[in-house]
Amino acid sequence: ILSFQTFQSDTLWITKNGVYNGSKKLVVDLQNAIVHSCVNISKNSMLLATQNNGLYHINYKGEILSNYNKSNGLRDNFIHNLFVDYNKDVWLAYNNGIGLVKWNSTIKYSNSSDYNKLEGMGLSSAVKGDTLFLGTTQGLFYLPKWKNNIHKSSKFYKINGLNGAVNYLTVSNNKLMACYYSEVYQINGTQAVMVSDKSWYGSWIWKNDVVKNQAFVGNYVGLSKFRFDKNQWKFAGKIK
Repeated sequence: ILSFQTFQSDTLWITKNGVYNGSKKLVVDLQNAIVHSCVNISKNSMLLATQNNGLYHINYKGEILSNYNKSNGLRDNFIHNLFVDYNKDVWLAYNNGIGLVKWNSTIKYSNSSDYNKLEGMGLSSAVKGDTLFLGTTQGLFYLPKWKNNIHKSSKFYKINGLNGAVNYLTVSNNKLMACYYSEVYQINGTQAVMVSDKSWYGSWIWKNDVVKNQAFVGNYVGLSKFRFDKNQWKFAGKIK
């Protein structure tokens, strides 16, 4: 037993293999992570430092709220100990060094890794419904139910057909528009549909707040004009 944590009228036992409430093991799937230490982070949750899979945030029902490891920003998966300072920032004693997690920050970090399938350098982002879209130098990726999954080691999915730089993303007339390095695309669900004229003039930025149901895209040779008709954006000519 590594430590005891008191919650309401219960006493939780923290062991290397998980969290127990008396003789009952709470439903925590730590995937053989091997717990090294724990700290309370709120009235209803705690953090577990593990040997094999970084940092777990769990509630007192035993549910995993989030998991941070090398796949989503930590320096190492091996954490010996934890310390929570006055600002509620969490200090990590790695196997080889010290790390800091700005726990109360509204900014969350997601990096490219083999696990989350996110590739390239970030260029653009947009949220449509409950899905987060990220444009990078290597295509367009999306994460469903992003408010929950962004805290976990969740996989991003790639939109087929877009393998280069996505310079700009925006939601226009409830349609997700992507300014790709060569053309302009409307994203219908997880399908990319070209709406420009195949001239390969490129596209850098989309603006649709000038005239109702019209939009303008900056490209290498000037401006392209688009018109919203029958629930989709359509190419409407060039402005030089």
